[in-house]
Amino acid sequence: MEEESAGNTSPRRHPTAAAILDATIVQMEAGGENSVRLAKVLEDSGTVLGSLYYHFGSRENLLKEAIIERFIRSANLGLQHFAEVAATVQSKADLINLLDAELERIATPALQLQRARRLSALGSAIDRPDILAAISQHQSDYFAQSALVFQRFQDKGLIDPDIDTRSFVAWYLSLVLSRYFVDLDTDPNTGTGWTKITRASVLHYLDPRDPS
Repeated sequence: MEEESAGNTSPRRHPTAAAILDATIVQMEAGGENSVRLAKVLEDSGTVLGSLYYHFGSRENLLKEAIIERFIRSANLGLQHFAEVAATVQSKADLINLLDAELERIATPALQLQRARRLSALGSAIDRPDILAAISQHQSDYFAQSALVFQRFQDKGLIDPDIDTRSFVAWYLSLVLSRYFVDLDTDPNTGTGWTKITRASVLHYLDPRDPS
């Protein structure tokens, strides 16, 4: 359920605005918000200053949009793929295989980077209510979409029918993001242990009657 790399944007943007935003995000991810230089943004996006101000109004608004977009990309990517794979799940064995594949993917360097970027975007939003409100709305939408996937598992009788799927998704995502601290640990056994504990916890929550 977590995400891999940039590429998904929301909402759909004018190609010029998208190019400007992409160039801004590249700079932001390379050196932080303060590293963004408009001249470099214009050069990399092949646009002019008038277009930047037309689409974003100001440098500050551009940076705000870039922070929000960074979060959205880190949240959205992977959700569609997960939903498509989840649609093929027909048995508890399939579901367990899907969970194991996700836990394996979560441990990869690409997902470690995505966690760092997502938390960085959240950190940038803490003292900026307008950015935090936009991120919060997107996160709420993400929970709703993800919950639908697990509701389908309920419809198939694969998980506990009494589970609040939205709460489950929120809990699971909090576990995934908390793995950032595991990523910082130099002892590889911590990651292995985290995966084992998380797997057991998720399986028990999804169906406490199943000893798998």
